[in-house]
Amino acid sequence: MSNRSAQNIATLYESVDDIDLFSAGISEFPLEGAQVGPTFACIIGRQMQNLRAADRFWFESSLGPHAFTPSQLESIKQVSLARLICANSDSIISIQQLALQLAHPILNPRLHCDELPDVDISLWFEPQTAPGAG
Repeated sequence: MSNRSAQNIATLYESVDDIDLFSAGISEFPLEGAQVGPTFACIIGRQMQNLRAADRFWFESSLGPHAFTPSQLESIKQVSLARLICANSDSIISIQQLALQLAHPILNPRLHCDELPDVDISLWFEPQTAPGAG
């Protein structure tokens, strides 16, 4: 945080243990490429990690009968937002690999939708058994 913020906090609180988390947190300089400083980044990151770990329906969870097989998970993780946009749009035939960033001929080239990895749905097919078998 800036020297001025540190001085203001020092005059408001008798002890470091008394400092209000929110006031100090918004006084921190944001991390590079972020909107929050290191304290709030840590809190937000841990909260998201805890939410994901506690969500039995999170796609990577191995809990319960809905869990994906390792092969299914690998196939899901190959799919990008760009591929999802292609699959769910009527007239898009090409898109940059990083869909939310500007296209760039070298750093983020546009690709034909067919060039982007898609989910292998065959991994969800149940093995067929012969009629009358077990």
